[in-house]
Amino acid sequence: MKVVITGASGIQGMSALIYMLEQDDVEKVLITDNYNIDRLKARALRLDDPRVNWKQLDCTDEDASAAAFKGYDCVLNCAHITGKYIHTTRAALKAGCNYNDLGASREEKEIFSLHEEFKKKTSLQ
Repeated sequence: MKVVITGASGIQGMSALIYMLEQDDVEKVLITDNYNIDRLKARALRLDDPRVNWKQLDCTDEDASAAAFKGYDCVLNCAHITGKYIHTTRAALKAGCNYNDLGASREEKEIFSLHEEFKKKTSLQ
């Protein structure tokens, strides 16, 4: 499985990364952030795991995010982007990725409304 973790410089993102790296079926993890790039890069270097790559990414930019997510199986959104979670959701949908949002404060209804589209475009059952 190939996984993208957005907001990976934060506590949730780091926890998600550690969990993903403990899974036997995870072959590649792209960690992204748009703010704490030095911390993101340091984490990737400290882990020294060939499965981990990092990239600066504004996950609210749907086109850039969809391009970055292409080829991955799942996006775990750990970015704190109040009022803009739906952009990352739509980017994952465009890229054909499954999607899990660890935040989505007050945007759940809009995000859940895309469920049927995700079922059509991804391996989601």
